[in-house]
Amino acid sequence: MARYFNSTVRNGVSYETAAAWWLLAGALPFLGLGRLIGDPDLFWQLAAGRWMWEQGQIPRSDVFSFSASGHPWIDHSWLWQVMIWPLFSWGGYPVLLAMSTFIFLLIGGILVRTCRNRAVDLVAWLPPALAGLALMAPFANPRPQQLGLLFFALLLQILPSDDRPLRSRFGLLIGALFLFWANVHASVVLGLGYLLLWGLEGDLRRRMSSDENRGGFRRTLLIGGIASLLTPWGVRLWAYPFSTIHHPFSSHHIVEFLPPSKGME
Repeated sequence: MARYFNSTVRNGVSYETAAAWWLLAGALPFLGLGRLIGDPDLFWQLAAGRWMWEQGQIPRSDVFSFSASGHPWIDHSWLWQVMIWPLFSWGGYPVLLAMSTFIFLLIGGILVRTCRNRAVDLVAWLPPALAGLALMAPFANPRPQQLGLLFFALLLQILPSDDRPLRSRFGLLIGALFLFWANVHASVVLGLGYLLLWGLEGDLRRRMSSDENRGGFRRTLLIGGIASLLTPWGVRLWAYPFSTIHHPFSSHHIVEFLPPSKGME
């Protein structure tokens, strides 16, 4: 830990700045503690996790509600549910809160390291980042979106920002990341979008410099895309977020999908 902070300070970030960032990131789950028990998503996710542990399979249709019983269900967070049920059974809400705290601490630490490695002025970047974390506080309950944020932060960290040759093990790392991400939360499509933009930008740079070694970028895109398809839902997972966002009920009643202006009405 001391080695990390010493390296951070040498790159123009004070101890106080790095410590404050980590402290706020770790405090987010506690700021959302009041919503923990009142979050309806948590209960059906725990119920789904319990059902999968008892039945030994992933639900393909609605097995809980009376109004949509038997309706096809793309449970895109099935792996998250399988993970949190034994944790809840063992330690209850305190363990889930500790898990959320750990995840947000990781996100904060990874973002600090990414900025340091890419020579970004953290002091200039910190205010909007803190504002973004503050807006996330009401949703800092144990949710699969937290792992989606963690994986996106990891993606920013591991993707090179220059034209360094990509090693073969880099493709394996990208494949493992997208495989896990795709089975935890459908936000993996955002990671695929960023990976596509990163690959196109790198490919364009190499074309302009007459560098013929462009295979690494394309191979990384291919590995990430294939890994994201290795779920119980296949290509349907890619379409799921867009169909959900444009669904009349989601666009009018689910808070995450409402425009910010709705909160001012």
